[in-house]
Amino acid sequence: PVETSPPDPQCAPRPVVGAIVTARSDGFQRMVSSDADGLFLVTTPPGEVTLQFQTMMGLMGTPEDMNVTVVEGETVAVGEVMYDTGIR
Repeated sequence: PVETSPPDPQCAPRPVVGAIVTARSDGFQRMVSSDADGLFLVTTPPGEVTLQFQTMMGLMGTPEDMNVTVVEGETVAVGEVMYDTGIR
């Protein structure tokens, strides 16, 4: 398929189920996967944490690593992480 005008609704962004995310900081590492809504939650120690996104079969390009600062007792929302289908 190719990109059309107007855009084909079947080509709209959608959640990626089962995307693997690794959270790393000094002496800590935990892997989680995204749920049916494309969301993930990982509990980490406070401080600087790097999120690494794994390659997904059938999708092109892997999102760049994200660095986040985790404050004890708070939830950090990282926003959208985009994988590319390669379809244009």
